[in-house]
Amino acid sequence: MAAPMNLIVGSEIGLLKGINAQKKTFQNLNDIKHVDRNHEICVMCWADSEQDEVNIGLKNHTVKTYSCESGVLNNQFKLVNVEGRLRGLARIESDFVTCTENGPLQLQNNTGDKKLEITVGENIWCMQQNSSTPNHIATGGKENDLKIWDLEKPEQPIFRAKNVRDDWLCLRVPIWVMGAQFIPDSEKIVTSTGHHQVRVYDPSTPRRRPVIDMQYDEYPLTAMSLTSNSNQIVVGNTQGSMALLDIRQGKMVHKFKGFAGGIRCIKCHPTLPYIASCGLDRFLRIHEMNSKKLIRKIYLKSRLNSMVMKSDNWGKLLDQSEMLEESKTDEKEDETSKSTDDDEEAEDDIDDEKLWDNMEVVTETNRKRKSNLEAKSENRTKSLRKRKTAS
Repeated sequence: MAAPMNLIVGSEIGLLKGINAQKKTFQNLNDIKHVDRNHEICVMCWADSEQDEVNIGLKNHTVKTYSCESGVLNNQFKLVNVEGRLRGLARIESDFVTCTENGPLQLQNNTGDKKLEITVGENIWCMQQNSSTPNHIATGGKENDLKIWDLEKPEQPIFRAKNVRDDWLCLRVPIWVMGAQFIPDSEKIVTSTGHHQVRVYDPSTPRRRPVIDMQYDEYPLTAMSLTSNSNQIVVGNTQGSMALLDIRQGKMVHKFKGFAGGIRCIKCHPTLPYIASCGLDRFLRIHEMNSKKLIRKIYLKSRLNSMVMKSDNWGKLLDQSEMLEESKTDEKEDETSKSTDDDEEAEDDIDDEKLWDNMEVVTETNRKRKSNLEAKSENRTKSLRKRKTAS
């Protein structure tokens, strides 16, 4: 039986890593003799609500299943006649739902036999399943706006989003849906875009345009996760900036610090105030949502793409003594940075004084000397003109 894990993370070179957040340790769950970019883990999902098995989708269109109890990784099937990167993977009982970059959306049984195929368009960037209604699947991409499909009635999408109105220059606003999440206990869905927009749609109303439209920062939002509070989400972008947003008020609550690269995946615990994130800087980070503190930082040695989180009780990752110790450390860092800033300002002042001291002082003598030189040059020019005229 494998060691207890709180998180399972997938990397760009195909390694599957199990994380124990309490002990701050990880282990590789699969063995790759030869590193191959075709084994890159693109998407992951739990097989069921028991969270005993994890389904992973690879760059080479292979779908595998990892058993948390036995620690065995088995091949399920390989997608055929599809192109592009695998953008989504979901389970409906024993069936698999997959979607690639160039489409289509497919429903297969556990041996890979195709049961359903839906044309959802090209340039797909995300596919998301509604956990409360597993047959409802959301898709979206670049110039391919949000659509919600019912796999029991696949002829037409049950919801098709409409682009927002033209901007103040009367120019069309571009579309680039990069992430989607269904809000629990409602029919609403929130999306994040490559044009740093966060939008909320309500399919229960006749309105097809977003009911909430806000922006965060200036860079593509590559990761998003809902919190236990249905009015708040966490987003991350390509520049390593992660923030908690209040979508009801349309504003940012606060930012989280400590990142050094683009963020690829964010997962919020459904009941505890923990936020796990991973990305291109090879670190898994766990933040406390309310205090914004970085309580875990684990180096995983390879660039990270995707992640699944166990929803069971993790226990306390940070006790009161650690909180006090970290707060003191933060205070020292703030004082150090403040003193450094003061030193830099003092150095700037000294440099300015040196600059002013080294400048030549303009006196009355200098002005007279300058005027005499100008008069001499003028007289010389006149004499040369006279010689030319005489000759």
